[in-house]
Amino acid sequence: MNFLVFFLILFLAACTNVKQTIEHRNHEKLEGAWSWYPEKCSAPTALISFSEDGKEMYSDNVKGLYIGDGIPRKRVIYSITSESENILVTSIQGEGRKNSSGSLVGWSLVIQSESRFCWRRSDWNTDQCTKSLTKCD
Repeated sequence: MNFLVFFLILFLAACTNVKQTIEHRNHEKLEGAWSWYPEKCSAPTALISFSEDGKEMYSDNVKGLYIGDGIPRKRVIYSITSESENILVTSIQGEGRKNSSGSLVGWSLVIQSESRFCWRRSDWNTDQCTKSLTKCD
C-alpha cells in the first residue's frame, strides 16, 4: 500500500512539473516586443509580459488596441484559461464581443515559431488565424 501511495505522489508531481515546464517555455517564448510589421520593429506593436503566477498575460500597446468597443486600450489583460505546447487559451478582460450563439469570444494565442505567433478566435476554424506577429527582440 505504501508503495502505491508513493507512486501516486511521484506521478502527480511529475504531471505538475510537465505543466509548469510547458507554461514556462510558452511564456519564455512570448515575453518581449512584438510587431504586426517586422520592418517596424523599431516601434513595436506590443510588449508582452506575464503575471507572477502565470495566470494573466499583459499586452502593453503604444498606440492602443481596439477590442470591439471603440476605445483604444494601452494595456490589455488576458486571463489564461489553459495552456498546451505552443497554445494559450485566453479571454480578454472586459471583452464584449460575442459569437453567433451569444457567448463571449475567447482567443487562442498560437505560437508558430520562436519568433512568430497569431491569434485564433474561439468561433473560427482551427486553420484560421490572424496575421502573424513577429518578435522584435
